[in-house]
Amino acid sequence: AKHLRALINRLLTLADLERAGVESRARPIAIDRTLDDVLETLRFSYRASEKEISLRGNVKGVAFSGNEEIVRTIVSNLLENAVKYSRT
Repeated sequence: AKHLRALINRLLTLADLERAGVESRARPIAIDRTLDDVLETLRFSYRASEKEISLRGNVKGVAFSGNEEIVRTIVSNLLENAVKYSRT
């Protein structure tokens, strides 16, 4: 259910991006929490595969201002494509 909800939210966010005049909802974003959430969803999606999904490096305390839904969608799409198209 969580994975399906994430997919639906991504579709709705992408629909907002494509629509003219997207309103900006900028607020502080803690990238470590965003990455943790996205990675948890990816691990769940790829749990049956032999691919290991992990984060290297330290992003704790890194924050910036932006639209969290859009950032989450972008990060999710990038990481999902990285996992999908990686050989190992």
